[in-house]
Amino acid sequence: LSLKTNERVAKNYGEQLTIYFKELETSLKVVGSTDAFSENPEMLKRTLALFQEIDAIVIMDKYGNVINSNGTHSDLQGRNLANKEYFKQSIAGQTYISDIYTTDGNNQVIIVSTPIIQNGEIDKVVAGVIHPQSRVLASMFNNKDFGYNGFIAVLDSKGHIIYHVHRQRIGLESPIAHRLTEDSGAFTAPLPLPEAGLAMHFIGYYKVPDLNWTICVSTPTSEVSKFNAEVFYNLLSTSVVTLFVLIIASVYIIRRYTKPVGELMNSFGQLQQCIGKNARSIYY
Repeated sequence: LSLKTNERVAKNYGEQLTIYFKELETSLKVVGSTDAFSENPEMLKRTLALFQEIDAIVIMDKYGNVINSNGTHSDLQGRNLANKEYFKQSIAGQTYISDIYTTDGNNQVIIVSTPIIQNGEIDKVVAGVIHPQSRVLASMFNNKDFGYNGFIAVLDSKGHIIYHVHRQRIGLESPIAHRLTEDSGAFTAPLPLPEAGLAMHFIGYYKVPDLNWTICVSTPTSEVSKFNAEVFYNLLSTSVVTLFVLIIASVYIIRRYTKPVGELMNSFGQLQQCIGKNARSIYY
């Protein structure tokens, strides 16, 4: 039951993640198709402040030259990014969502890039930058309950952790990545905990279509065992109380309804004795 529950929860959050990136793609296309954002750095800065989904925006022309950017750790103005994978994918006509990777400035990021089509041709490419350690992805999953002290993790297509409740694990390779071979599934496996070393977990997972990221929902088996023990002892105590009440009720019912029967049988006995005495008196 725990395995199936975690698998369903993983699928639900995978579907939410798909919606999240669709909305992000729409937002980036609005920014890229509005000339004012490409031409005015201050307007782009104000717009970025309104977006909760991304940490930085980079607008490039069709040759990969940066037209405008804001929120990046380094100044990209005038740089050419044509050799970047996200530009190559988007200039070919598709929205691209990268795995987690380390930039030239030694920052771990995720890039979402999309082409801007004008008059039937790709005119620009807009990229949104997401820092996995920032508020963006965390806002989707933090402070969520996943069963009994369970947690969620998001893995990229190479098995590296994009989001984890223990943030120090972000960017590391997941120890269960090699077991995520199906579109969805569930199994038990040991996972590291911050203070308790390795502990067995019920793990349900779901691979997000067209993204190849994987949502994993894990619950420590010890927590489920505690819950099962609590349920068992609650049922046991309830059964004992119920049995005691039934015994008391049974005794009361038996005594109440057998007493009149006993009195009736006693009366019949006395009547029989009287009839017997009278019969003997007449005989003699």
